[in-house]
Amino acid sequence: MNTELSATPRYKIVGNDWLGVNGLAHPPGTEFPTIGWPPNGGAGLKGLNEPARRILSWLVDNRFDAFKPVTPWNAELGRFYLPGKSADTRADNIPIIPPDAALPNMPAYKALKKIGNVGLESVLDSDGRFPHRVLNVGDVIVTLDWPRFNAGEFDPANPEAEDVLAYFADAREHPKLLPSPWNWFNREVFLPDLPGAKHWGREYPAVTLAEMAEAG
Repeated sequence: MNTELSATPRYKIVGNDWLGVNGLAHPPGTEFPTIGWPPNGGAGLKGLNEPARRILSWLVDNRFDAFKPVTPWNAELGRFYLPGKSADTRADNIPIIPPDAALPNMPAYKALKKIGNVGLESVLDSDGRFPHRVLNVGDVIVTLDWPRFNAGEFDPANPEAEDVLAYFADAREHPKLLPSPWNWFNREVFLPDLPGAKHWGREYPAVTLAEMAEAG
């Protein structure tokens, strides 16, 4: 695991207001560590290390998501997990990442037929809704959602998508399936073993709280 990402997130209050941290009010300039969500949705805070900066960056778009994890630290997985997509399953379209925002290692899929009902994730139209578009044969999309496609609609366009498709085929009904196969904290596909499901042979080293404290 990236040693830089193994440290406990540390923040500094840079706004003009006192903030509550662990049940106590602290003045501007206070520095503090926490494995939980930073107070005030991250507003008025500066990340002092890379783990804190990544959590604050994720909160910019997700601080008001009622479905976000209870805490960024997932004790069961032994790591920070910032899902690539909300756990809200009410959306009726395929949320796709705009090409200028996609990373090379994000899962990509190629359309095998003309498909409608896809939306640009994080891009709202003038009415505050996700706009829809139509895909033509051969169009490639990047999505951080699970591939809940109909048979014959898409093929994987990169190795990451191949892994996600194979994993999802086995684990799609598992009660502990994560909200997204993408972890924004590590900025990579994350497909952990699930109890009773197929073993995937990947190693995702867990980090203990003591190790985080020792890392700074």
